[in-house]
This record gives sequence, structure tokens and C-alpha cells, in this order.
Amino acid sequence: MKRYHLQFNPEDTSFALSLKVKPVLFLVKLVILLFGIAAIVLPIAFFVLQASGSKMGFKVHFAHLLIFALQLGVAYFLLRLYLWNAFGTEHFTYANKQLHHRVNYKWFSQQKHAIDYTEFPDLTFEKGQDQEQRLVFLADNQTIHSTISLTTADIESLKTAFDKR
Repeated sequence: MKRYHLQFNPEDTSFALSLKVKPVLFLVKLVILLFGIAAIVLPIAFFVLQASGSKMGFKVHFAHLLIFALQLGVAYFLLRLYLWNAFGTEHFTYANKQLHHRVNYKWFSQQKHAIDYTEFPDLTFEKGQDQEQRLVFLADNQTIHSTISLTTADIESLKTAFDKR
């Protein structure tokens, strides 16, 4: 299965490249999502149960707020992890001598990184994990590294596509 989409514009030597994350097992995504929901629901349930069971009134201590903030941080991280494994994409666009890089999580998106290039960027690869490699754009002593690892078959087809441009 091809995990990228590449489109060249031959008139001005621009291109757009989109990479998709490797599909993850449904059970793994479900466990991440359940832990994320539990990280939100459990502190709220704790506050409600403690407030309803207290005869003299509920007192919020600093430790309660600290634990609640920590749990919200964990839930935020797990939600981003779930969205990355379910919908994560990475976009590279080169136009007007600028290479733009953006990582998209569906509901979350990182800022675009733009690097000015005087020449067309070279496509290289670096070793990643599990016999997969990561994409690296190199020009003018500046690099942009991909966060998504690609299989050897995807790398070979990307190399031939960039050589044919």
C-alpha cells in the first residue's frame, strides 16, 4: 500500500508531497483512546464524589488541582497520540524557492516551517527504526527531516519519481 501522494508541477518545478502514518492496529488505538478518556473522566468523578459525600462541605486543596492539571496534560498527550496514529499526515510543498513543511493531526496541526532554497532540494534518506527510512530534504546546508518512516518500496518509487521530474 502506497503511503504517499506526490504531485509535480512541471511549469515552475514545484511539488507537493503528502505522507501518511503507518496504519496501527485498531486495538492499540482503542486502548490509547480509552486511557485518554479515563484521564479526563476519573478526576472529574473524584471531585463530584468527594463534593457529594462531604457533610461539612468540599474543600479544594492545591494537591487536587495539581493532580487534575496533570491528568488533563496526560489526556491531551494521549488524544494527540491517538489522532496521530489514526489520521496523521505530513505535507511538504516546494514553490517559489521555499520548502514548506507541516504536520497534521486532524484536530491539531503544527506550524508550517519554511526554508528558503536557491536551488531545487535534494532528496535523501536516513535510517529509521524497523528497516524503514526517513525522508530528508537537503539544500544550501539546510535540512528538513520527516517524522514519518517509509518502507523500502515507497522510498524507491519516490527516488525514481524525483529523478524523472
